[in-house]
Amino acid sequence: MHKNIKRKRYDLFRVFIIFFFLIYSIVTIVPFYFLGVRSLVPTTEAAQFHLVPPKLEGFNMDSTFGNMATYYSIDLKKAKKELGLTGYINPNATWSEISKEKNINPDKIKKYFRSYLRYNGWIALLNDKRFINSVIMTVILAVSSIVVGGLLSVMTASVLAGFRKKWHSWIYALYMLQMIISPVVIIIPVYIILGKNLGLSNSYIALFLQFIKGGAVPVMLFTAYISTIPGTLKDSVQIDGGNRLQYFLYILLPLVKVPFATFTAIMFPVIWNDLLQGLVFLKPEKYTLIPMVNSLQGTYTTNYQAIFAGLSISIIPVLILYMIFQDLFVRSSLSGAIKG
Repeated sequence: MHKNIKRKRYDLFRVFIIFFFLIYSIVTIVPFYFLGVRSLVPTTEAAQFHLVPPKLEGFNMDSTFGNMATYYSIDLKKAKKELGLTGYINPNATWSEISKEKNINPDKIKKYFRSYLRYNGWIALLNDKRFINSVIMTVILAVSSIVVGGLLSVMTASVLAGFRKKWHSWIYALYMLQMIISPVVIIIPVYIILGKNLGLSNSYIALFLQFIKGGAVPVMLFTAYISTIPGTLKDSVQIDGGNRLQYFLYILLPLVKVPFATFTAIMFPVIWNDLLQGLVFLKPEKYTLIPMVNSLQGTYTTNYQAIFAGLSISIIPVLILYMIFQDLFVRSSLSGAIKG
């Protein structure tokens, strides 16, 4: 009898856990779903909420020629060439008037602009000459910053973890100060040092140097873990004739896979989604991905479809990273727990 009650409680607890994680997964996925939906909502309906992409009524022939560039980011020169239009066209002329004046079948115009109504954001984004370069440079900056910044953080933490005197704690505290100092507060002096004095304005090196600097989170993360590693390991390497570099490469680095995986999970989205540094140090033609998406805002109007399409693309690499390395994160965490 007691076993049956215990079994029922276990089954109820199991159902509760499954239900909880099901709800949690749905809540986590919903924002990504709505972001994808927003990338398919025409800019003219951007102020309305849609559970699914709205049904399109077709191209409005009463819209003016000039508004196509304003609301849909369409290259009018390219549109004129592909539609067979020649000569000057009044920006205020409607497409109905253009159809009659240029003797073009209205169905041809509607068919041409049909894809722009639904996929305008993606078309405008992919046709932007800066897009490919922004993606490539963001990938290079993110990967290189994670590798170099992680190695530098491990080196720093290996020294801090060996400090034992009371005054040594002040050095560690200096790193922790970065947790309460916002990057916005120091952006001007940083720009003066890197951009003006070192001549790194409009250079990706300026962003790289800021991403690899010893931050509070990686230093705290690696220091806390390395301090649990027995000092006898280092002594044994020295006894066997090894040096500090060999200890670092063959003993310490393999042991810090757990914090390194955590460091990657924390810092990759921060670097990938950086906006402030890119806007301050780079010019529009060299923007990384998020500043480039931000620049799609217009002076008088904004192509929200293109912005949401850009945000959708910016999320994809982060999701891929977690999907590829999720087993590594779990295995590393479990092995660390078992070892401890």
